[in-house]
Amino acid sequence: MIEYHFRVNVNNPKIDNRRSTQKEVIAAMMSSNTGSSRMKLSSLGRSLLTAIAARTNSKYVPSQTVLRCLATKSDEAVWKKFPDGSRFWKPLGDKHSGRYQRPIFVAATRQHVGKTTTSLALLAGLKKRYDKLGFLKPVGQQHVEVKSESLNKMIRVDKDVCLVREHFRLDHIDYEHMSPVIIPKGYTKKYVDGEISSQQQMQDVLKSMENISSRSDVVLCEGTGHCAVGSIVGLNNAQVASVIGADMVLVVNGGLGSAFDELELNRILCQHYGVRIAGVIVSEPSLNELYSMGVDGTSV
Repeated sequence: MIEYHFRVNVNNPKIDNRRSTQKEVIAAMMSSNTGSSRMKLSSLGRSLLTAIAARTNSKYVPSQTVLRCLATKSDEAVWKKFPDGSRFWKPLGDKHSGRYQRPIFVAATRQHVGKTTTSLALLAGLKKRYDKLGFLKPVGQQHVEVKSESLNKMIRVDKDVCLVREHFRLDHIDYEHMSPVIIPKGYTKKYVDGEISSQQQMQDVLKSMENISSRSDVVLCEGTGHCAVGSIVGLNNAQVASVIGADMVLVVNGGLGSAFDELELNRILCQHYGVRIAGVIVSEPSLNELYSMGVDGTSV
């Protein structure tokens, strides 16, 4: 199966920079060079977009949404509507103001640089502004067994999910939806062998997100490792953030050369999936590093 990516150019004057209908986006893409590489669409690409236009409704989508067009090698289109991440946006103030609170996705440039600590700090701050917090760990690795009240049985969830739910008393959401995909030992082999479906994984994530979002005022998601973790099973952090319409917060280790190099690699992957980076948090910089950046250590 061949996968074609057409990224919307938000600088195109024919597309509203905040939100556009799917048909408006498609029409603008077909009338000008708005592909991610600024190349003209192929005849196959145009036929795919024409078919999408005939099958989509007028529901609003983010302008930066990546429209995925699937086609077999025989050029027969196999369609599945691309998930509209903007349905998880919460209006701020007047619903006609055009301002929205998007889900927040916390990832990092490497492992063990403070994602969970950052998530706890952000949740503590959000708790002062919102009554009901939502938390999701789309893809987890280290898991523990807990009892799901909705399923009335023991299930496996990521260990960070247990910490967050108990600490912030998120009783309005159940463990069942907080850790949709767990990757234990042997999981990757099953995926490569075809025993696990990429589509089913994404459906599990979206189902969990829909449940938590409907019960919460704001949702924070914590990733696993850097933005590309999960690529081997078709479910990396940047990809998930794109599908749920989240803003990315990147946690980077203190330093200069290596920190900026790692940050750039992760930024490019977010850009590839159309994910907006809302902020970067530098974790544990040393005083020497602060001095080299011109920061007075006495003010730290």
